[in-house]
Amino acid sequence: MFGSHSTTLPPTTPRRRSVARTISQFLFASLLVLLMLAGQGDASAQSTQAQISVTARAGFGDSGTYLIGEWIPVRVTLTNPAGGESLKVRVQIDSKGPDDGITTGTYALDVDLPSPSRKEVTLYTYSGGFTRRFQVKVLQGNTTIKTVDVDAEPFEPPSNMIVAVVSSDPSLLNVLKGEPVAHVVNSLPPGGYLYGSYSSTYQPYGLNANTGGLATVAHITLDDIAPLSQSLDSLGALILDDVDSGTLSGEQRASIEAWVSRGGTLIAAVRTAGADTTAGIANLLPVNLSGTRNVSSLSSLGELVATPLTTTGQVSIGNATLRTDGASNSRALAVQDGVPLVAVREIGLGRVIYMGLSPAIAPLKNWDGTLPLVKRLLADRPLRLSYGAFLRFSPGRGYYMGSLYNTYGAMFALPALDLPDPWLLAGFLLLYIIFIGPVNFIILRRMRRTELAWITVPVLVGLFSVVAYLLAYQSKGGELVSIEANSVNTYPGVEQATLTQQFGLFSPVRRTYQISLPAESVVTEMNSYGYYQAGTDGSSRVLGGNTTTISNVNINTWSLKGFVAEHTAKAQSPVETSLHLGDNIIIGTVKNRTNTPLQDVALVRGDSVRHLGFLAPGQQIDVRMDVSSRRYDNASPVNILPPPGSVSAPSAGVPYPYSGGQGNSPEQRTYNRKVELLSAALYPLLYDTPPLDMNVIVLAWGPSVPTSFDVEGHTTNKEELTVWADIAPITASGNDQAKLSAGKVPYIVYAPSNNPSWLPWNGDLSLPNVSSGPGPVPTASPIYPVTPTPYPGYTPPAQGVEVAPYADLQYSLPSGTRPDSLDFNYSIDAISTDGDIDLLAYNVESGKWDVLGTWPAAGTSQTASTKGTLTIPDPAQYVTPGGSVTIRLQAKGNRATLTNATLNLSLNEK
Repeated sequence: MFGSHSTTLPPTTPRRRSVARTISQFLFASLLVLLMLAGQGDASAQSTQAQISVTARAGFGDSGTYLIGEWIPVRVTLTNPAGGESLKVRVQIDSKGPDDGITTGTYALDVDLPSPSRKEVTLYTYSGGFTRRFQVKVLQGNTTIKTVDVDAEPFEPPSNMIVAVVSSDPSLLNVLKGEPVAHVVNSLPPGGYLYGSYSSTYQPYGLNANTGGLATVAHITLDDIAPLSQSLDSLGALILDDVDSGTLSGEQRASIEAWVSRGGTLIAAVRTAGADTTAGIANLLPVNLSGTRNVSSLSSLGELVATPLTTTGQVSIGNATLRTDGASNSRALAVQDGVPLVAVREIGLGRVIYMGLSPAIAPLKNWDGTLPLVKRLLADRPLRLSYGAFLRFSPGRGYYMGSLYNTYGAMFALPALDLPDPWLLAGFLLLYIIFIGPVNFIILRRMRRTELAWITVPVLVGLFSVVAYLLAYQSKGGELVSIEANSVNTYPGVEQATLTQQFGLFSPVRRTYQISLPAESVVTEMNSYGYYQAGTDGSSRVLGGNTTTISNVNINTWSLKGFVAEHTAKAQSPVETSLHLGDNIIIGTVKNRTNTPLQDVALVRGDSVRHLGFLAPGQQIDVRMDVSSRRYDNASPVNILPPPGSVSAPSAGVPYPYSGGQGNSPEQRTYNRKVELLSAALYPLLYDTPPLDMNVIVLAWGPSVPTSFDVEGHTTNKEELTVWADIAPITASGNDQAKLSAGKVPYIVYAPSNNPSWLPWNGDLSLPNVSSGPGPVPTASPIYPVTPTPYPGYTPPAQGVEVAPYADLQYSLPSGTRPDSLDFNYSIDAISTDGDIDLLAYNVESGKWDVLGTWPAAGTSQTASTKGTLTIPDPAQYVTPGGSVTIRLQAKGNRATLTNATLNLSLNEK
């Protein structure tokens, strides 16, 4: 009989299986939960993405025009409909380098989006090249929930000029497209630098010196005017017509004012039956408006551009009177029946122009003179990059735009960034070799313990490693060091100052930092030389708002990162000036209006420089300086920034004088940095021309700016410098007799048929050449050096100007001039003409052109040299309150050419 066979399992096996089953069930359930959560997250993100709508527009106009290097406004509209989830999102855009594929940083804004809501925000970016598409991202946390591509149309500066038109007429001034407008401005070349075998003024990249900038018309709305003023720097002109400027916000108005002060042109045209174009900008206008009135003719407008304008019946225009309250630099260009039709006011480096009737309606709409009129109004606009765009422009191009001083690499120079002294390295290595080798061997051999080498060698290596670290630490530095260099440009009568703040942070260890600035700013990351884009990683992020934050600033050990922040703020110059004209000399007082000492205070006008030095708080001193009619001599900064005794000044003819060889003392580095900062402050103020107005540049080093960088969570060893640059007008008031000899009165020539049509002119120079001339002579500058001999054997070409049908000479006298006599002095080698040339002067009291005299053609096509002096009768009626005098040469025939002409005005006041 067989018994049954059974196997007894270990008592713990079922329990283990139960535990394993429980664990597997738990893991499976957890996986399901995670998958469900992920699905819900995806669904939530998809739901959010589906609910939020995002649209964006970049630049200006339908095509998104912008200038390469300038900041570009990107307007983003976010809509969160009813029933959706209330969100907090981050909207960001990348900035591009010279290659479309290189991202150099991001600009972002945090936005609260309750449901329902619709919000509009403005982001800012730039491009160093021809970027035609940008991408806007909307993020919720670290998740991108929406992306929008934004098209743009780049134009290369300064050979292009964007004219923005805000009007109810969508085609207004389209006829301006492709026309040459404004005028070329050359920066001064780096100090004393010789290019080839002759002293050069650099030709801006892509510049057509003979035609100026080609106009591009962009139709925009008032909402497209961003509150950050630097975003308007792509615009050469802003024209308002039949729009209610009273709807502009306070930030937008301040933005426009600051942009004008930096050189922009604002034109406001009045439609008597339309919207109030002037309501929001009345404080900027050259006129006071009081309703409308009718005039029977617009003949003065036709005379302004020598194009007849016929009207039938009464014409309704704005009832304007020229301003004299705090705007004495306003002047009328055309007056009808005692009412200004066109008037202009200089504000800082720019101008605001008033038109008493709109070019969009009859009788101007179909008038042949509308295009010549607008080109005349835009002629004074200089074409030049902003300083920030000069730094950001593509490699090689920006440099040739011209910098005042060649200080490449001086801004963020620190001993910690230098290579160690070669002699120190050589000595250290020599000692290391001697001790590790011969000394160690000799000592151990004498001790008869050579087997200890396995101990002594590691000990010596460790000891020398410690010494090497200490030497490097001492050489490189162990402190967190920040360098802040501020340049502040202020303008009389303008509340908004333009600030360019350069900031470098040196870290002794590898670390990530966050930097903040208590102002809404646009920020560019620069390299350690304070020039161009820093790198290609695009790691730093800029979060905009009332406080601008730069996050994710990754700095390697013993390295530096630099940034440039640009913005505006309410500020006034620390220097108060009162300057007036004497007998060919500028006389007045300069006062420190602050509670802070001022260093190296200086006055500059052309090559006349008056260094005043130290000014204690509240101190006032008397000044006298010559009236110069030559351009500023920038061979060395010594005359406006004398170096301390132990410091070397730059040497003329040496390229990149600060890149090495001048010592590494703290005093030398500070001076080098001040020179580079001086270049930034003077960049918009000094051109490759003699003075073109009766203003003086005032420089002072001293009080800090109202905004300062902060490295969050860290204390730095801070080095700070601030330079203030202001424009001070010269008036005719004072107890001294005002006189200006022939050749001392600055003026410009506007000759519409000439090429170029806008010519800077000065009595010490002949009229600029209208053709290129032989040899490698710089053609970008319309003025030759005072001694036009670029190289031995060179003969300058004949210089002439076309008068067809007219050429206007606009002279600048001191504000408030009431002359007892004005003499028009002329010397012309030859006049080629087929008819007489009338000499006219614009009568500011009657608004008419009065005939002063005639240069007869003498019945031939070629008139011999003409020379003489014409005393202007009753001269006070030809001078505006701001000191402007306009004399016209008008050809009675088809055309006249003046060769080698010198046309000067001289002033005498009793």
